[in-house]
Amino acid sequence: MSDERPHVLIVGAGPIGLEAAVSCRYAGFRVTVAEKGADIASSVRHWKHVRLFSANTLNNSADGLRALAELGSPAPAPTACPTGAEFADGYLEPLARWLAEDAEVRLSTRVDSISRGSLLKGDAIKGAGDHARDRTPFAALLVGANGEETFLERLDAVIDCSGTYGNGTQPTGD
Repeated sequence: MSDERPHVLIVGAGPIGLEAAVSCRYAGFRVTVAEKGADIASSVRHWKHVRLFSANTLNNSADGLRALAELGSPAPAPTACPTGAEFADGYLEPLARWLAEDAEVRLSTRVDSISRGSLLKGDAIKGAGDHARDRTPFAALLVGANGEETFLERLDAVIDCSGTYGNGTQPTGD
């Protein structure tokens, strides 16, 4: 029996990606999360020693706290400003465990390509009243750490939460 729920791909398993995945699950979507790092919140773990300047009331969503409660995991102290490590271990890891109950979370997986099915970049460019591109589902090629490829078809949505950490542009020195 196939899962007929709408399917969404979330790119990135950091704070925004996990929050998006939790909200999509509650909205009834089938969820796949692809994270290029080896761990949940791998970018956050690079600055694990840094304390966030915002309290958990701003860092934790209502859906995220609901998921923690369903998991039986304690909610982070609302007024605490956690370090990156505390945020990852105390909030993001439990969210990922909750997601794993009914979602696919793929670590060490990069997204090599995303397309609108077989449409090329210039195909079905949207003109006034044209909805052909809207009706064409997404497809994505995922590549795991060992080079294994997975092709996801008939995706209803793709949410890019890959962030900018480590992806900034550097001056060329010209």
